[in-house]
Amino acid sequence: MSWDHEIKSIMCPCGCGTIEQETKSDDWGRYEEGTPCIKCAKCYNKFNLITLIYSCPYKWKGDRRDYYLVPKDADLLVNYVNDYPIQQAWELAKNNFSDALIVSYSFEQLNSALSELKLKKSVTSLTGVAFEISKMRKRYLNSAKIVNLRIEVAKAIEDYYTFNGNYEQLIKQEKHNDIERKKYEAKVRENGILLNL
Repeated sequence: MSWDHEIKSIMCPCGCGTIEQETKSDDWGRYEEGTPCIKCAKCYNKFNLITLIYSCPYKWKGDRRDYYLVPKDADLLVNYVNDYPIQQAWELAKNNFSDALIVSYSFEQLNSALSELKLKKSVTSLTGVAFEISKMRKRYLNSAKIVNLRIEVAKAIEDYYTFNGNYEQLIKQEKHNDIERKKYEAKVRENGILLNL
């Protein structure tokens, strides 16, 4: 089994050179595209090559990539926010499971889970968020006793609004950055030249 290589080439905007992209494919139907390369000194000095990636909900279809030549003096600034660090729940769970709960659930969800945990006597009878939390604890710590879950959920509720980067703050930050990302992509499309490779 071998890879077949092909170079796609188009004329650059000034007409003095080309823009090239290498593609590879094999007998099994796999296909890979390289990043385009500006083969023109004038255009290389005048433009930035920017890739916009569009994720497909169907993993087997892969992502779509659009390539744009954007003038180097174009204003693409947007106001991304990174006030709250993104922390992995499984990393936090190693030291303090209640911290893992804080970054994974809203305050309302934790209160709902605690109400159910106080009523139930066994992990097997849990439903909804309380059940999810028990599965999460089992996965990260290999144990999910209802006594421990009550204590840890109560601790997560107590510390929720003093924790820097709780679930609600992270969601708010992500929504803001998603809007800014869309603004950035719109600026790229508005100022750039879409490459038809």
